[in-house]
Formats: sequence, C-alpha cells, structure tokens
Amino acid sequence: MADVVEVLEHWAAGRPLRVIAESLGLDRHTVRKYVTPAREAGFEPATGPPPEGWAAFVARVCPELGKARKNGAAWDELASRHD
Repeated sequence: MADVVEVLEHWAAGRPLRVIAESLGLDRHTVRKYVTPAREAGFEPATGPPPEGWAAFVARVCPELGKARKNGAAWDELASRHD
C-alpha cells in the first residue's frame, strides 16, 4: 500500500504522472491506475488529501491496490515450498 499512498501524495501535490513514475521507478500506467480511484472520488491534483488521509482512503475505496502481489498465485505456491 505504501507505493499507492506515495503516488497519491505526489499527485495531490500537483506533480505530473510522468514525473511521479520516473521518480518512484514505476510505470506510467501503474501510476495512472493508482490515481484513477482518487479522480473518480472527486479529487484533483493540488487539492490535498482526503480528511482521513490517503492510507485510509486506499484501504476504504480501493484495498485491492494496496495488496498488489508480484507474480500472483504461482509465487504463493512456490513460496509455500521454499523451506
């Protein structure tokens, strides 16, 4: 969830998506995916965070973004056999 919150903090401060992507080492499309729920909720760049903060917003509105996993189910299966 930290990546999502960090993206939203930069976006709310008015930074362009491309600049956010470059500075955080993320793909522009990933940054756009993280920003979309905030836009749909009525937030815009430079409007500031929601009253509850971005972490609570992500947990409430789009928890699936905060729980993104690398490699999906196959990774979980391999991790369970790691020992």
